[in-house]
Amino acid sequence: MKKISRDKSEKLELIEREYHLGSMLDDIYTVINVSACKKQLPLIMEVDNTIPEILYGDDVKLRQVLINLLTNAVKCTSSGFIKCIIRSEIHNDKVKIHFQVMDTGKEIKKKDIHKLSEEIKISARFLKLMGSELLVQSEYSKGNNLQFVLEQKMVKNTPIDDTSISVLVIDDNHINVKIFKSILKNYNMVIHEGNSGEECLKMLELKKYDIVFLDHMMPNMDGIETIRIHKKNYESINKDTPIIALTANAVMGAREEYIKEGFSDYLTKPIDVEKLNRIIEENCR
Repeated sequence: MKKISRDKSEKLELIEREYHLGSMLDDIYTVINVSACKKQLPLIMEVDNTIPEILYGDDVKLRQVLINLLTNAVKCTSSGFIKCIIRSEIHNDKVKIHFQVMDTGKEIKKKDIHKLSEEIKISARFLKLMGSELLVQSEYSKGNNLQFVLEQKMVKNTPIDDTSISVLVIDDNHINVKIFKSILKNYNMVIHEGNSGEECLKMLELKKYDIVFLDHMMPNMDGIETIRIHKKNYESINKDTPIIALTANAVMGAREEYIKEGFSDYLTKPIDVEKLNRIIEENCR
């Protein structure tokens, strides 16, 4: 059953219903990552897996708020990364969810906060209607941090599935990435993507992955150069993460050569699904 509340001053309606938070976040990541990839910006989603999956509230407005904040972050950032952090506190039948959207874009000065984009202003109005407030923190040379806390009713205390595999796919050919993702959709995976060696190195510093698929032949910095640099970083959070080489030109002894460079294995393109199954079973279970 939907519950409708009205804000006469803003002529907005609050339409509440049951919704699945995990599915919403997956959809949002897919939408925003398209524009982030065009600017070679890693998009990182860090979600507290203890957050209940099924909530009660205005999911349409929450979705729009997050899309607006992330879209603004991509627009304002020319280099670095975009990160969305989501944490929770459960109190009886309600959950307080803490949302942060961080970027390494240009500093928002206090005197210019009123000049924020129309999308951000709309988000602030939506949050006010939902009983929350948008806070803007900005620091020179470090970027921006937009955050809010939203209380939602908990329909069922079943957490967002934390058994999914976190995967990073790096390939400069967007069609190859699309095909590879279509194969991986049959697995219980959260898939992140990038299109260069430089972007791969950035993403490996920002988030822990269960497995990485890295294309060998890329312009500027190929897969071999990328893994050599990565392997020298002994403090990396992904120092033990298996990295699988993607190649269209496998020759006799290729596996031994890739392992010598630090890869755990390799896959030929087009993808051999049976071999992919074996690699996932050996490295992610």
